[in-house]
Amino acid sequence: MQVSVSCLKYSYMSEINEIGIIILIYKIRNLIKLKRSIKTIIMKRIALSIMTMGAMFFATQMHAQEEEIASAETTAEMVQEEFASVDVQELPEAVKDALSTDHANATVTEAWIKTMGETQVYKLKLDVEGETKKVYIDQDGSWVDMKDHSGSY
Repeated sequence: MQVSVSCLKYSYMSEINEIGIIILIYKIRNLIKLKRSIKTIIMKRIALSIMTMGAMFFATQMHAQEEEIASAETTAEMVQEEFASVDVQELPEAVKDALSTDHANATVTEAWIKTMGETQVYKLKLDVEGETKKVYIDQDGSWVDMKDHSGSY
């Protein structure tokens, strides 16, 4: 009877070993699938990160171009806010009187105007005995020193 008991033990043990091996094989398969799944997830995340960085780069470039365009528009507006050309004959009498008083031998060759609030400043190009001179005067005939008002006018 002892032989049959050992045979039973061996038979039972071999079944347990076979079941253990099958379970081990399933676990290994699951680990391989999990490893592949992890690799896939990592690759997807890397690809997504690269695409995100590319999108951010292009968005930054687009923003820089928009800033350049806005800067160009602002510059254009600033130029428009600068002095505008005006006919010399249309200068106010107060300006003509101040010119005849302070610069009697000068001839106005060109004139420009700029309005700041309620004040109109005239930029005049004078020909004084063959020399060109630029002066600034307001609509009331008061001379304006542009060094003192560089931010205002």
